[in-house]
Amino acid sequence: MDIALNDGGDAFVSGDAGLLAILFRNVIDNAIRYSAPGTKVDVDMETTAADVRVTVRDAGPGIPAEQRPSVGRRFYRAPGMQAPGSGLGLSIVQRILDLHRGTTRLDSPATTIGLQVMIALPRVVR
Repeated sequence: MDIALNDGGDAFVSGDAGLLAILFRNVIDNAIRYSAPGTKVDVDMETTAADVRVTVRDAGPGIPAEQRPSVGRRFYRAPGMQAPGSGLGLSIVQRILDLHRGTTRLDSPATTIGLQVMIALPRVVR
């Protein structure tokens, strides 16, 4: 598995470092877990005037658009998912984002198969 990071430069957010580490570990672990062997996971960070945005793209089976609103619910597993898990990862991500006034958006990547998860957290300017 190839994991590529485009860090986009320095960016600061306010929050609990431990919880934010869990958030990003869950999102990146899901991307790795659901991607086929030999594919790539891209992690991109960018800053806007208001947000720090981290986008994780994988080459896995993706999640159909009609199921995406449900994946943040505890214990929900999309039908047909083969990777092991309990359905808690994205619900934990959502709870941490709620505590940090952040948002998430799930999309299909523009140029590949898979899933694109965009996390946005309020930016702190130093």
